Amino acid sequence: MIKIIDNFLNDNIHKSLESELTKPTFPWFCIKNITTDDNDNFAFFHQFVEDSKINSDRYNDLVLPLINEIVNQKIINTEYKCDRIKANLYTNQTKQIKHNFHIDTKEKHIVALYCINTNNGYTELKTGEKIISKRNRLAIFDGHIQHKSVTQTDTKYRLNYNLNFLVSKT
Repeated sequence: MIKIIDNFLNDNIHKSLESELTKPTFPWFCIKNITTDDNDNFAFFHQFVEDSKINSDRYNDLVLPLINEIVNQKIINTEYKCDRIKANLYTNQTKQIKHNFHIDTKEKHIVALYCINTNNGYTELKTGEKIISKRNRLAIFDGHIQHKSVTQTDTKYRLNYNLNFLVSKT
């Protein structure tokens, strides 16, 4: 089951995130495979956190506002810790490309997906549920449900955050 919260962030915070992520100087990195068994597709990403360690000097201004609101609204319990946070940028390839189903990590976790812009791309869960890309939308689901990204055709890019929260082992 997916929990969806529209208009999640204050509009000024949301606009600031979108503005920074779309500046020509923002560092995006190409990933050749969307999933480990998908050799034909690509996207761009920016890894903010990997293995629970901050991996970007943009963490404080581009991630903390989102994390703070997730905590303030008690969306994720304190027993979870953030293991991975990345921003994804999918380019318009003139047709919708459905990537392969996958899980982000084998450990017990929750996925938080934050949509930056509205477009006809989406994330599909193996259950058949879809998270439509809608500006300022946060979606939460059990990370053990296989899911896949689907690119957009109606905007230049699809931009979102993927956050993985692990159940603390302490």
